[in-house]
Amino acid sequence: MLESPNQRRIWAAAAMLAGAVLFRVNTGMAWVGRGRRMPNGDVHIVGGRPVALGFGLMSGKPAVGVSDLVGWRSVVITADMVGCRVAVFAAIEAKRDDGKGVVSTDQRRWRDTVIAAGGIAGVAISEDEAIAIFNAWRPVRPAGAMQESSTP
Repeated sequence: MLESPNQRRIWAAAAMLAGAVLFRVNTGMAWVGRGRRMPNGDVHIVGGRPVALGFGLMSGKPAVGVSDLVGWRSVVITADMVGCRVAVFAAIEAKRDDGKGVVSTDQRRWRDTVIAAGGIAGVAISEDEAIAIFNAWRPVRPAGAMQESSTP
């Protein structure tokens, strides 16, 4: 199946998880300005300037490798983490379910960066895989951090 219909099924399945909110991110470059429709249906942009779609860098260029679906999952922090609720950043790269979807080096780098920062991230070709990515998340403890013991 093509990536887009599969992506929508993955998106819908993740939306059913408690506290999960995802948005579709389209990446690339576009032009903005005053549009003028030409007789043949084309649009001529007057005073156009480029703008990054999706996540933009300070340079004005789009960030590469960003997942198709990004958002967060609201989690209750356990007692050893002060008992607060936080939103954990989430990024799901949806691929075709026919084995033809390829994960680029930039997409792997984005996924690894999100996970290393404590977020939820992964590549899914099905609704079940997307749910498993969310359910497998565990907080990242900095090296040397002590976990509070429940024994005296």
